[in-house]
Amino acid sequence: MNDLRYVDRVLEVLEQAQRDAAEEAAERAREDVDCYFGVRSTSAKMTPIEHLFLIAIAPYSIREPEGYFVDCQVSVGKYRVDFVVTFAYRKDAAPVRVAVECDGHDFHEKTKEQAEHDKKRDRHLTSQGYAVMRFTGRELWRDPFACADEVVDYTQNVMYEREMERFESRPVDA
Repeated sequence: MNDLRYVDRVLEVLEQAQRDAAEEAAERAREDVDCYFGVRSTSAKMTPIEHLFLIAIAPYSIREPEGYFVDCQVSVGKYRVDFVVTFAYRKDAAPVRVAVECDGHDFHEKTKEQAEHDKKRDRHLTSQGYAVMRFTGRELWRDPFACADEVVDYTQNVMYEREMERFESRPVDA
């Protein structure tokens, strides 16, 4: 009987070691993404869909190093935002800031209370100057790169509109 308990305990220890190794490997991979792409991350507590979005959005910070900055798990007031993507296209212009939420079904809009919380949060973020973009887990599992492209397209459209307003407000030479 003792031999069976010993075997069970060894199996438990091995399974825990595998889980620990997987978590350590995930942490190293996150750090590699942070370092390679210049992403600033404050927390390793990311969901799988957040990891997918990070992998999809991170290359923009290397393609446009002066313009795009990606911050993970950012505190904005009393809320934590999954990602803040900032597009600073000119030194003398306000950056475009997008709060990106990766909404898994378990935590978002499953109940009326969760939906109400998300709406309040969106209003707070908007009042602080952030555009808010929410992606469902299904969207992120299907095509995280399309979600990242949507964020980048939004920032570029805002930049274009601002530049058109700036251009149109210039005095016309007679």
